[in-house]
Amino acid sequence: MQNRGLENQNFSPTSPGGAFDSFKDVLEPNHAKRKSHMFATPERKVTSGLSAFQKNFLSAAPFNTSNQPFSPSPIRDVISDRFIPIRSGPVSKILFDVSDEISNAPNRIEPFSDEAQRQNNYTSLLENQLLNFKNNELSSKFSKSKSSFGSATPETKASRESWQLSKQKLLKFKTPLRDEKYSIPSFALSPFMELEEEEEMVAQDSKTHRKISKAPYKILDAPGLADDFYVDLLHWSQKNFLAVSLLHSVWSLNVETDEVNKLFEDADSEHETTSVQWDEKGNILALGDDDGLLHLWDFASAKKIRTIKGHLDRINCISWNGPNIISTASRDGAVLTNDLRLSNSCVMKHIAHRDEVCGLKWSPSGHYLASGGNDNKVYIWSLQKSEPEARFDQHASAVKAIAWSPHQQELLLTGGGYTDRKINIWNVLSYNLVNSIETDSQVCNILFSKNSNEFVTTHGHPKNQVVVWKYPDLSKICVLDSTQSHSQRILYLSDSPNGEDIVTGSSDETLKFWNVFAKKPNKSGSNLFPASWDLR
Repeated sequence: MQNRGLENQNFSPTSPGGAFDSFKDVLEPNHAKRKSHMFATPERKVTSGLSAFQKNFLSAAPFNTSNQPFSPSPIRDVISDRFIPIRSGPVSKILFDVSDEISNAPNRIEPFSDEAQRQNNYTSLLENQLLNFKNNELSSKFSKSKSSFGSATPETKASRESWQLSKQKLLKFKTPLRDEKYSIPSFALSPFMELEEEEEMVAQDSKTHRKISKAPYKILDAPGLADDFYVDLLHWSQKNFLAVSLLHSVWSLNVETDEVNKLFEDADSEHETTSVQWDEKGNILALGDDDGLLHLWDFASAKKIRTIKGHLDRINCISWNGPNIISTASRDGAVLTNDLRLSNSCVMKHIAHRDEVCGLKWSPSGHYLASGGNDNKVYIWSLQKSEPEARFDQHASAVKAIAWSPHQQELLLTGGGYTDRKINIWNVLSYNLVNSIETDSQVCNILFSKNSNEFVTTHGHPKNQVVVWKYPDLSKICVLDSTQSHSQRILYLSDSPNGEDIVTGSSDETLKFWNVFAKKPNKSGSNLFPASWDLR
């Protein structure tokens, strides 16, 4: 009870990179030879353009253009190395009748020709080997090399202009931060390796380290968004609607059309909504208030269908387990589980925390319920008994951030508050601590990707970061610091229905939408050999 409210105290926050150098286009040998002729000195320009006969002719005795006997000029000392051409008779024609190869400018290479394609591929390989230049721009060159270089159609010109624009943007914005020990290894060029094989290797390697934009694609004002570490006021439904609690009102946002509607307002009451959670299909919205009441709203009709009372203080967090089981955690330290199919809906009451419960999540299998509290403890519960299955006490601060992995069976991630700043990874089947990460910042939320083996964390004091992690090597894929994410701590987090985007809410009263996760891989089955579930 001594550290109650510690996570909501104000702390003074504390807070290299560069762009790639541009790489010159590599010219083919004939082009370089022509360029050397064009910018040669007069001596080189004349001699290089003459035939063998002309060179021998010039090396012979001086010309006698008159019919008078030949008399050599007196010998003079050479006082200058300046070249003074002879302009008499046919000599001027020999000296200055330069071949077409020098006098005419070399033919420009057609930008969409096969030769330009070969030069582009060769230049990309040199960039890869000499400058360690590996990113999505390089893979885009390889993927579009066969399609974009052909006839100069308007589509190909537009794609080429957009590629140049994206390349310019790459030089203006910072690239994602990555650990040096996970940098991409350089490839050794082999004379026995085909060019296509080298392109495929570079392109495949660049896909493993995708780029994440450090700018949100949408920013919304959220005046009145509470600066409270212990509550949960934001959730994104499977029907692509966002619910957020602002003071005495609950608002919904259609993310696709940006249409905003007020779902609930209780201006006459002193009570505020302290937790928001959609069911798994997005049909029912559960709202918990600071009086310990749980309200269930039908989203289609915008009507309240039920109110459940059981807690003695405000409800901080809500978690659904299927369409009928719903659990709530409160400041009173209790975790209640209700079955909506029953009139007396409370089916289980879990009491073990000695302080406010601020984190609550059911596992994807529905077998275990994890709760975290301001007593620095994490408990694992089940529906079979009221006593906890396990207790984890390795954190040194309040545990709000809780996430289950949808890819590994019963893998749990928990994050500690300001005095702890760690992410602990647990195996609930064996009740062992698998790993621990020091984040140097208050951990507010953890969310696992539905599509890939990655997770994202949001942080508070002192760095206010958004970090995307790779599991199980726990490397940082992308870091968004306070200058890019939010100016104050990021207390709220939810993901989109497709699992590619996230929304973050901060005490700076803004909501920001980010694209951080990869798309869900397509698992197309064979017509001859269908998957086992297709046979049922």
